Amino acid sequence: MPVVEGRMPDTTKDLERFTVFAPIVLRVRPKDAAVVEAIFRTIRELDACPTPVLEALEAARTDEIDRRMLRAAKLCRSREFLRAAARGGSPEILAARIELARDRRAKLRESAIQALDGSGKVRRSSPELENLVLRELSRANSTRLKAALVRYLSMCGAERHRSVFADLARPGPKVEIRLAAVGALSICGKTGRETLVEELADKNNDVRIRRACLLSLGSIEDKAVAPLLIHLLQHPDLSRTAHRALRRLAGRDLGRNREVSNRWWRQQSRSSRAVSARDA
Repeated sequence: MPVVEGRMPDTTKDLERFTVFAPIVLRVRPKDAAVVEAIFRTIRELDACPTPVLEALEAARTDEIDRRMLRAAKLCRSREFLRAAARGGSPEILAARIELARDRRAKLRESAIQALDGSGKVRRSSPELENLVLRELSRANSTRLKAALVRYLSMCGAERHRSVFADLARPGPKVEIRLAAVGALSICGKTGRETLVEELADKNNDVRIRRACLLSLGSIEDKAVAPLLIHLLQHPDLSRTAHRALRRLAGRDLGRNREVSNRWWRQQSRSSRAVSARDA
């Protein structure tokens, strides 16, 4: 089906034909402004964007496509559009999305926050983008927004911001923000281990924080934490989580029997230096 004078034919108003035709056109002419305009016009007319079309827009993405996604999300309150735009890595677009997360309309505000949360790994991250997130983190009043920004920053390159996550994981911020920071530390790998072990060992911490620290320790692929996890297999509040974390770390289910787990650890310990179980 040809494109005449850079515009999509009227038959693309039919949802099924649009689903097939639009991705093909985007692959062939991803930077054609008339094609992009026609696709977004059709999305508005249909009040729908099929998944193949959204995926094609993401693959062909430009700042112009990001801007149009944001405008479309404002009109139809599409969480899918917001999530897709959130992966773009444009500071201008991110700033606009954060403003949406402060919108007085509750549904749009909620969608914008969930889009930041569910954006996945950020494409085209840059110092400008990450500095914007850091500034917004310092001025955000909403706990939900702040936690979402922590998770977004972790998708930009977590290890570069380990000290930020470590500070937010410690006592002070609200639990939801601390949980987001603990999750971000798991992406930092071994460099996040010290803070995670400290917060796990702190018996004054909310049990949710201690459990999150356990799961993060199980995700950092550092077998030196195995004795700590094994030690907690019989803890009254942490045993289930310790079991899950140990299963992640070992890559198999060792059960909750400490003797079995210790036998596995002895086989591993020749190449790992153990982290102390402390008083956890």
